[in-house]
Parts: sequence; C-alpha cells; structure tokens
Amino acid sequence: MIAYSAVRARLSSNVASINTIRHRARSVVVGAAFASAFSNYTLANDVSYYRGASWQVALVTESENRFDKVPYCEIRTVALEPMLIALRFLPSLEAGKFNFNVKLRKTGWSLPVGQTTTARIAQPGKLDPQKGMVMGPDPSFTAVSNNTLISDLSSLDEDWYLLQTESIFNRVFAPTKYRFPLTVEFPSGNEASWSVKPFERYEQGIANDAQRQCLSDLSKAIGLDGVNVAGGKPSSSTSPFSNQAGSAEAANPPAASLETQSEKSPKMTDTASNSWKFRSDEQDWGKTCYAETKVGDVKVGFMASPQKDLVVFVENLFDGDTKTTWQVDAGTAHPSEGSVDDYFGWHTFADLGDNFVEEVMTGSELVIADDKGKQLTVSLLGARQALPLFAYCAQRKIPG
Repeated sequence: MIAYSAVRARLSSNVASINTIRHRARSVVVGAAFASAFSNYTLANDVSYYRGASWQVALVTESENRFDKVPYCEIRTVALEPMLIALRFLPSLEAGKFNFNVKLRKTGWSLPVGQTTTARIAQPGKLDPQKGMVMGPDPSFTAVSNNTLISDLSSLDEDWYLLQTESIFNRVFAPTKYRFPLTVEFPSGNEASWSVKPFERYEQGIANDAQRQCLSDLSKAIGLDGVNVAGGKPSSSTSPFSNQAGSAEAANPPAASLETQSEKSPKMTDTASNSWKFRSDEQDWGKTCYAETKVGDVKVGFMASPQKDLVVFVENLFDGDTKTTWQVDAGTAHPSEGSVDDYFGWHTFADLGDNFVEEVMTGSELVIADDKGKQLTVSLLGARQALPLFAYCAQRKIPG
C-alpha cells in the first residue's frame, strides 16, 4: 500500500487521508468525518456539493451511460463543453476505500467500444541521476462507450502511478503559488489538447471540504462495510483485534440454519440464513428498488419506486388475509394487516413506514408473528448496508 500522505504533504490542501493501493483496482482510502446530509433530502440523479468557475464536486447517483452500477463522487469540469474531464471515486471491495479513475468524454466522438488508446494527462516527470529529467509514460484509456474513455491508471507502475496522481491533483487544486492548468493530450490520435484552469485560491478550502463531505455521504449511502458492490461484498483487511479475536468469522458468526419446530408446537420459528441485500429492476411502472432477505424459502423485504409508496412484503409464509405484528428486538410491536398482492403473489402489509425501515436498519432481529401462532424470526444482518442504498435508489429519506 502506498501512503498518500506523501502526496498530500506536497499538495497541501487536498483530499484528506488518501492512500493508494498498487493493484488493478487502485483503491483510494479516504477518511471523512463529516455529518451526512442524506437525512435532510432525497436524491436526484446528481447532488452538487460545490460548483466553481472551472470545476464542480458532485455525487453522481446514476451514470448517463449506465456502465456504472453504483453511485460515486467526482470532481468534474464545468466550462469545457463539449468535452468533460472527471476524477472519480467509486466504491471498492475494501471497506472504507474507493477506486479512483479518470473519465474523458466528448460529445460527437465515435469511439470503438472496448478498444484502448493513450492520453497524456498532467504528465509528471522525475529526475534521474543518469538520464536527467525523465517524463512519465502515457496511461492507457479504454473506450467504454462511443464518446467516453476511462482509465484507472493501472497501466502505470507503482512509482509513476503515485506521481501521476499527484500531478493531476496538483493541477486541479493548485496548492502552491505555481498555478498550471490541467492539460490532456492525445498522442495516439488527432484530437486537439484540452486545458482547464485549477480551482481559484479562495475555492481550494471549500472544494476540499466539499469532496470530503461527498465521500462521507457516499460511504453512508452505499454502506461500504457490507453492501454488494463491484461483484462482491466489501471487507476489511485490517482489524483492531489480533488475528484470532478479530477474524471475520469471529466478528460475524454464520447465521443459524433454518429450523422448524415440531408440528405439535404452537409456533413455527425460523432464523434467517442469508443477509439482507439490495437490488433493483424495471417493472411496468418503472425503476423498482428492493431490500430483502430470505429465511429458507420465505422472502421478507421492502419495495419502492421513486414517487411511489413503500411496500413491505412477505413471500411463501401466509395464506389469505392475515393479521400480524412486527417487532425489532425489544422495541414496539407494530400491528399490520396483510393481503395477497395480485401482481407479485406475495403478501403486502400496511402501516409500516419509513420509521419502521429505520428500526430494521439499526436492529439485530425482526420477529413477525400472526394471530394463528405462526412466527418468523429474521436476522437483520446486512440491513444496515442494504437499506440506505434501497432508500437512495427509491429517492426516499436515507435512514440512520
């Protein structure tokens, strides 16, 4: 792992506490300690944290080209159209870290999707005792759409990656008295060079705080310590305990398997064997978001769409209309009547709103019981991560 503090010392006021990892993902560690703004509003496609004359700091919740499946923070140009340069921080599989990449887009390009080329962006240099000043190699960029190039700078070796990242942020934040624009050149083609001025001096502190706030809110929205991103669940390679005491298995023991009591028992008690997960799909009425878990063959969860009501559902447990109570840990037992949904075939339950979602997110166990003695015990493992992403997807108040 490369300590980004060395970069920050030369950049002065920049993104705080960033470390880079020399792997394909090139994760960037960001320590952000600002209160989240998500509880105060719902999300549109973008949330702007600061917009200056040349650059903007924003949380992007849905990529215009839909090749990104999760939200991300970016520092992007605002006065370069039809071109755009964006420095992006996306969730990674390492808890508390972000993958850094650079996006170049131009309206009117007709790029061969999937092909690679090179671009020279804020080209760094270093002094070699034998060769004198040596300029850095040009990183590879991949065409992800007909008008967009993206690079995680992974074509560079460790030393040049650090210098390249430093050079880019130096040209954007310009913490020293030497204020050079960020330039992009295209040595492999005939595209003219691009040039963007850095943040003005009075903007630097504001923009730096805006970026830290964006990353803090992004962490809360996606739950970096458990939600499925980038093909798996984020986990931490570090722990405040010894290897034995702090292992993932010790911290998160496997949930009990499904157990059904004897038919003579007045109750049927099940324990969830899967953690809560977020997903979304398209239904007849548009984008639909889910946070759900399974207990054997029984599915329990929440469903919502932007501008639509919240739906609480249970599948494969009840027959016909039913009267139930829903209780998180030792909290209030919420009565709710359920009926069969003609579209999905599951049971939906009324009078369980956003406050109940917050109870589920912060709890450890949910008990659902009907008036006939049937009871389902649901683990809330993973709810803390799945529900904020569900709420952001459905443009509802983020719980927590």
